[in-house]
Amino acid sequence: MSLEVLAGGLLTTVQDLGRRSWQHLGVAPSGAMDWVSHTLANWLVGNDEGAATLEMTLQGATVRFHADSLIALCGGRFSTAIADRAVPLWRPIWIRAGSVLDCGRATTGARLYMAIAGGIDVPEVMQSRSTNLVAHFGGWHGRSLQRGDFIPVGKPNTRALSLQAYLHHTCAHREAFSQAFCAAPFFVSDALHTVKRAPLVVRVVRAPNFEHLTLESQLRFFAEPFTITPDSNRMGYRLQGPVLQRTSQSELLSTATVSGAIQVPPDGNPIILLADRQTVGGYPVVAVVATADIPRLAQAKPNDRVWFQEVSLRVAQALLIRQKNDMFCVKAYLDALVL
Repeated sequence: MSLEVLAGGLLTTVQDLGRRSWQHLGVAPSGAMDWVSHTLANWLVGNDEGAATLEMTLQGATVRFHADSLIALCGGRFSTAIADRAVPLWRPIWIRAGSVLDCGRATTGARLYMAIAGGIDVPEVMQSRSTNLVAHFGGWHGRSLQRGDFIPVGKPNTRALSLQAYLHHTCAHREAFSQAFCAAPFFVSDALHTVKRAPLVVRVVRAPNFEHLTLESQLRFFAEPFTITPDSNRMGYRLQGPVLQRTSQSELLSTATVSGAIQVPPDGNPIILLADRQTVGGYPVVAVVATADIPRLAQAKPNDRVWFQEVSLRVAQALLIRQKNDMFCVKAYLDALVL
């Protein structure tokens, strides 16, 4: 089975949770920018969280299904539709063969994830199916999807088949079986959605290089907003706002980078490193975004404003634990549904 791409959208790539064990060789991890939406979309169709999905940015793809399929759409609010009928997000969707899904434009948020039962079945490269757009490998021929591509889909597992059977029964009961698609009556709580209303406050942990900023810049870092510039991508978000002054312009030894690290180059405009980042860097890292907040940051668009709020490492860890516990409640419900 495969998906036929009728339009690739602005930037649609194959992503999973990334290749985590190769940074010592200079290979970026890549992977889904909004890992919460990616994971929940997979669970909603019975996949493991590591299955590959389609990540769409700002303008979604248009795809035709050549077989009955079970999908889920999670992330930013896009104008998704089949035959001019809106397709809801954050729930399983059964789609009849021959239907065309138009994911439309983002109205809120920046990234939409489409999971399909069985997962996107492109070959693994370095234990991951993620696309590395910078190095041009992984995913679908190392590039974004284009019109005319046929993207392979894997075989659904037992859990996915049980969910699909549940939806068949639900659709028949609701006399919706003859329609192009049928949505499950349940959905993921708003509390787990990664797109939040403004203001966007991102919690960060202060890094040792924070002391490289002058006292005035340290205060302005937390007191004033920064704007995400159009010169931002999956490698990192470039910010403009108060220009941060460093106490010294001397070079630092290059060190390993992590997702969410906030670097301050000599011009004083911070850069937040993200999924396709370089693996080492020599600019001072003044703070690191809490892992729990990276999905919300990934849903921010150019010209959105960001405030930084300092939290301790312990609080950042607690936020992540609570987030994952909430997510596992969704999985427990789905597992109970197919027993």
